[in-house]
Amino acid sequence: MILKSNLVFNYIVTNQFFIPKVMRKMNFMKFLPLTLLLFCIAACSEDDEKKEQHAHEETLTVGTFLSLTGEWSTLGETSKAALEIAAEDINEYLETKKSGHQIEVLVYDTKLEPDQALKAIESVHEEGIRFVIGPQSSSETAEIINYANQNNIMVVSHGSTAGTLSIPNDNLFRFCPDDQLEGMAVARAIYDDGIRGLLTISREDVGNLGLQNGVEQAFETLGGTVYSLPPYPSDEPDFTTVVNSIHNKLTSVIATHGAAQTGVYIASFDEAAGIFAQATHEPLLSSIRWYGGDGVVNSAALTANAVAADFAISTDFIAPSFSLPSSAQAKWEPLIAEITARTGTEPKAFALAAYDALWVIALTYEETKGLNHDWQSMRTMFQKQADMYFGATGSTQLNPNGDRAVASFGFWGIEEDNGTYTWVWRRTIAP
Repeated sequence: MILKSNLVFNYIVTNQFFIPKVMRKMNFMKFLPLTLLLFCIAACSEDDEKKEQHAHEETLTVGTFLSLTGEWSTLGETSKAALEIAAEDINEYLETKKSGHQIEVLVYDTKLEPDQALKAIESVHEEGIRFVIGPQSSSETAEIINYANQNNIMVVSHGSTAGTLSIPNDNLFRFCPDDQLEGMAVARAIYDDGIRGLLTISREDVGNLGLQNGVEQAFETLGGTVYSLPPYPSDEPDFTTVVNSIHNKLTSVIATHGAAQTGVYIASFDEAAGIFAQATHEPLLSSIRWYGGDGVVNSAALTANAVAADFAISTDFIAPSFSLPSSAQAKWEPLIAEITARTGTEPKAFALAAYDALWVIALTYEETKGLNHDWQSMRTMFQKQADMYFGATGSTQLNPNGDRAVASFGFWGIEEDNGTYTWVWRRTIAP
C-alpha cells in the first residue's frame, strides 16, 4: 500500500499532460499543500486497509506449563526456547499460506509443583485458552487432568510418563513415551550390564513412582530380582536418611548377588545431586553400578556439583532420555543448534517434543478453521494430525490412549574434562 502512495505522488508531479498549461507556468510550490494532502489521504487509506486485514486475523493462544525456577528447570528453559522458535516458524508458515491465523505462546512457571499447575490451568480457563503444552511432570499432569476434562481444555504433555495417566478418550495427549516403554529399555540396559540384583528407590511423585514400577516389572520379566525401598518425600531437605536406607539394604543385596551383579536404580529429578553428594561418604555405595530415570538426564544441578558428578562417574551412572531418530536429523539438528545458542544448554528430545506439539496444535487449528468445531471433532482432528505429522522427534503417531506409540532411548552419563563436567551419550536401546 506504500506503493500506492508513491504512485499518487508521482502522478501529480510528473504527469504534466493532465495539468493545465497555465498551471504549468506557475510555481509548483503553490500546489505542494495539495500534493501533501493527497499523500496523507493515501497513507490513511493504507492504515485503514491494514486494520481491516488484521481484524480478520485470528490469534490462537496456547498456554504452556514449564518449570523455569523449580526442579527440572533445565528442561523448562530449553522447552521455552523450543516453543518460541516453533511459534516463529509456524507464523512464518501461516503468513506464507495467507491463512489469516497466528499463534502465540503464554508461559506459566509451575515450578514442577502440582498446586501451581492447577492454578495455571484455572487461569488458562479464565483466559479462554483451549490448548496447553505441558506440564513437565506426571504429578502436575495428574493434578490438572480432571479440570481439563471438565472444561474442554486439551493438554499435550511433553514430559509426563506415568502409565496411570494412560487413559483412552480423555483430554490428555503425550508426545513422550510412557513409563512402560522406558521401563523396558532401562531394564534391558541394566540386565545387559550383568546386574541380577537391583535395588530401586524413587522420589514420591506419580511420574517417578511409575518409572520405578516400570523398571521393576521389566527387570523381573528378564529374570532379575528387585529390592524396593519406600519413596522419599518430594520436598526432602536432607538426604542422610535416604542414603542410610540405601546403604543398609545394599549390604544384604550384595551378600546375595555380589557387588559385580548388584545395582541401584533411582527415579528422581535434580535432587539426585544432593543424594549423590551424600552417598560419596559411604564407600559401599561407590562399589556398585547406579542407574537413573529420565528426570535427571541433562541435569545442570548434577554437573554443577563436582562431588555429585564425581560419584556419578565412579559408579558408571547412566540414565535414559528418549532419543531422536536419524531419519529426522535434518529437522532436529538445526533446531538443537538454535536452542543451544539461545539457552546455553543442549536440549534433549523432551524439549523438541514441545516444538512438535505446538506444530500439531497449529495444524489442527488451521484444519478446523479455528475453534468452530465441536470438542470431540477437535480431539479427533488433533489425533489425526499427530498421526500424520513427522517432526523434530520423528513420527508423532499416538496409541489409542493418546500417548506416543514408538520411541527409542539414548543413555547418557557424565564425563569430566579439566574440571568441567558434561553429559555424554553412551548407547541407544529400543524396547
